[in-house]
Amino acid sequence: MYSNNNFIETTPFLRILVPFIVGILIYNQSSVNISFSVLIPIFTLCLISAIFSYRIKHPNQAIIFGIFISFVFLMIGYCNTKWCIESNSPTPAGTSENFIGYTLDTPQKKKNSFKVRLQLESPQHERIIAYLQNDSSGLSLPTGSVIAFQQSPQPIVNQGNPGEFNYAAYCRQHYINQQVFLSPSQWIKLNRQTHSLTTFASQLQNNIKHHLTQTNIHPTNQQLILALIVGNKDQLDPEIKHHFKAAGAMHLMAVSGLHVGIVYLILSSGLFFLKYNRVTRVVQGLLTLTGLWGFALLTGLTPSVTRATLLFTLVLLAKTIHRNANLLNTLLLTAFLILLINPMNLYDVGFQLSFTAVFGIMLFYKPIYSFVKTKYLISNYLLKIMAVSIGAQLGTLPFTLYYFHQYPPYSVISSIFLIPFVGILIPCAIITVAFSLTPFFHPLIGHTMNMLMKIFITPMQYIESLPYALIEHIRPTLTQCVILILLILFLGLLFHSVSFANISGVLLCTLLLLCSSIYVSYKHLTQHTCIIYNNYPLMLHLIDNNNQLYIDKQDSVSKSDIPYYAQAANELYSTQSSFTQVQSFSDLSNGYTCWHGTSIKIWDDQELKHKIPDKPLTVNILLIKSIYNLDPGLLLKYYNPQTVVFSSTIHSKGHEKLEKFLKSHFIVYHNVKSSGAFVLNTNCNKLKQLPLKNR
Repeated sequence: MYSNNNFIETTPFLRILVPFIVGILIYNQSSVNISFSVLIPIFTLCLISAIFSYRIKHPNQAIIFGIFISFVFLMIGYCNTKWCIESNSPTPAGTSENFIGYTLDTPQKKKNSFKVRLQLESPQHERIIAYLQNDSSGLSLPTGSVIAFQQSPQPIVNQGNPGEFNYAAYCRQHYINQQVFLSPSQWIKLNRQTHSLTTFASQLQNNIKHHLTQTNIHPTNQQLILALIVGNKDQLDPEIKHHFKAAGAMHLMAVSGLHVGIVYLILSSGLFFLKYNRVTRVVQGLLTLTGLWGFALLTGLTPSVTRATLLFTLVLLAKTIHRNANLLNTLLLTAFLILLINPMNLYDVGFQLSFTAVFGIMLFYKPIYSFVKTKYLISNYLLKIMAVSIGAQLGTLPFTLYYFHQYPPYSVISSIFLIPFVGILIPCAIITVAFSLTPFFHPLIGHTMNMLMKIFITPMQYIESLPYALIEHIRPTLTQCVILILLILFLGLLFHSVSFANISGVLLCTLLLLCSSIYVSYKHLTQHTCIIYNNYPLMLHLIDNNNQLYIDKQDSVSKSDIPYYAQAANELYSTQSSFTQVQSFSDLSNGYTCWHGTSIKIWDDQELKHKIPDKPLTVNILLIKSIYNLDPGLLLKYYNPQTVVFSSTIHSKGHEKLEKFLKSHFIVYHNVKSSGAFVLNTNCNKLKQLPLKNR
C-alpha cells in the first residue's frame, strides 16, 4: 500500500471529488436557497484565496492551499447543482393551454395505461411522464414521435406511506417533476418526427427485436438476448427474473460495466495485430473506442453503460499515450465528470453500485487472489473470477442490503460459471443478431442459441432450488449501513497492511454493528406502532409481535390484498415480517378496538343512525371513513376524540368544513391524503409524519 502522502499525491481527484460531493449534498439537504448574486462573490473570493495561497511561502502552505481549493470545489458542486435543478424546474400550473412534446422512449405497458417519457418543446423545455389510457394508438408511438395535448401536468408526489418506494425523488434524479394522465381524446400525434441519438438507438433496438422474431429462437430466449446486448428486460419472463435473482445474477441482465468490459476484451483481442508500433496502437485505440461507444449507443446510452464506457475511455487514452493509469484516480475522475454533467446521479442507485463495485474489486482482488492462487492455469482462471466477484460483492453489500433488502448467498459460486459463460453469450448474441438478417441461417442460429440459453439457465434453476438461495426481508438502518461501509473499508486495508489502526478499526466497527443490531431488535420488540395508510381501500395496520392488518373490503380479504409498503412497514417496525391476521373492517366489533391502551373508532355515515349518547365516548383516534352531509357539531356529541384522522376515501371538499371546526376546538387532526400516512408509536404517543419534501 502507499504511504499517506504518496497516496494523496497519486490520487489528486480524491481532493477534488470529496468537496465537490459535499457541495451537492449541502444544496440538496439545505432548506436555504442562496442566490447566485451571493454565491458568485463568495466563489471568486475562494478562488483568489486559493491562487494566492499557492504562491505564498509558508511552512503550512500546502495545508492552506488545500483548504481553499476544497472550498472552491465545494462551491462548484453547490452552484452546479443549483443551476442544473433550477434550469430543469417544472412549468407552473396554468401557464399554458397547449403542450407539445416528443417521446424519449417507446411506451411501456402498464395495468391500465401506457407509460412514456416526454420532452416538452413548449411552453418550456422540461421532461415529464405521460400516462396514455389503454388504446391501440399508444402502441404506435416510436421514440421521437411528437404529440400535442392541453391537459396541464401535475406534480409527482408520493402517497407518504412508510416503506414505499420514493418515486418522486427517483423522478427528480432524472429531472422529471410532473406527470400527466391523458385519455385517447386528450392528445393527438403530429405529423413530424424528431431525430437524435436516442431515437436512432431506439429504432436500432426495434429492428434487432424484429429480426430476432423472424428466427426460430424461443421467445423467452429472444428476450434474454435483448436483455444481454441492449439491456431491454421489460418483457423478460417473471420466472426467469426470479431465477437470476436467486442466483445473484440479476446484474447480468442490466447492461453495465461487465458487458462493456467483455466488449472491450473482444475488440482489443480482435485488433491484436495493431500493437506493433505507436501509430498502429493509436489506430487500435481509436477503433476500440469507436466500438465501445457504438455499443453504448446501441443500448440507448443508458447511465450504467455510459459510466463504464467513459471509464474504459480514460484508461484506454492513458495507455495510448504511454501513461500508466492510476485506476483509482481514473475512477474518481470518471465520477467527477459524471456528477459535473448531472449532479443528481449521486443519488442514483446504479451510480453508487457501479463505483463501489469497482472500488471493492480494487480493494480485495489482489489480497484474495494471492492467498488462494495455485500453480494450475485453469484453476487460477476460476479463482480470479471468484476474487473479482467477492470484491465486487463486498463493495456493494451495504448498498444492496439497504436498497433491495435481500442477499443471495450462492452468488459467489454462481459467478464462477455464469460470468465466463456471459463472456461467450454476448459475442454469440451479437453474431446471432448479425446472422438473423439472412433467413438461410435462421435454423442454425435458432438451434445454437436455444441450446446455449438452456445451458445458461439450468444452473440458476438448480441454485434457486437450494435452501436459503435468497435471504429476504433484510432492512438495515442507515446508521448500520454506514458502519458496515467502514467495516468493509478497514477490512480491505487490513488485507493490504496488518497494522494496529486497521485491526482497531475492524474490531470497533464490528462492536458498533453488533450494538446497533441489538438496539434495533430491542426497539422492534418493545414498540407498538399504529399506521393508517394513504391507500384505497382504507387500511389500518397494528404492528407489534402479533401484526394485524384491517382492510376496508366488503368481501373476504387475503394476503394478496396487501400492498408492498405494508409488508415493508412490518419489517421497519417489527421483528416479524409476516402478518398474523389479515381481516376486514367488518371483523371489528362496532368498528371499535382498544390496542395497547389506544382506543380506535372508525366513523362512517351509519353512526348517525344510532341514538345520541348522554355522554360522548372518549377515544384516542377517531378514523373518519365518510362524512356525507355531516354536521361537525354532531360529531362531538357522539365522541370526544384526542386525534381525528381523515381517510384517503374522503373527497377533498368534504373535510374542509370539519377541519375548520376541529381547529377552532383545538382538536388535533391528520389528513392522510395531503399529509401522508398517519403513524403513531403508542409507547411514546408520538406522531410521525413523512416530510413533505420527500413526497
